[in-house]
Amino acid sequence: MVAKRLLLTGDTMSAAELQRAGLLSDVFADSEFEEGVRKLALRIAEKSPLGLGLIKQLVAESLERGIDEALRLELRTNAAYCLSYDMQEGISAFAERRKPQFLGR
Repeated sequence: MVAKRLLLTGDTMSAAELQRAGLLSDVFADSEFEEGVRKLALRIAEKSPLGLGLIKQLVAESLERGIDEALRLELRTNAAYCLSYDMQEGISAFAERRKPQFLGR
């Protein structure tokens, strides 16, 4: 609702207010911005490229669908991802207490 209000009114909020409203996940001081973004990008880069792509696709497609259809799409996508190399590698790496080596397939 906050995002919709901002879009419709053109109002602005400070970074702290946006974070409290749940519209920002991180706020960095100017001097810490590049390092904070770099650390976040590195964390994301450690994840399964296939999984990340599917998540991005699901978010985009879910915005255009009703809740029932979006949930069905999520279930189908998750079932397909469970058969992927990346999912199996993630499970194996967790069990073996090592970093996964994702291949994006």
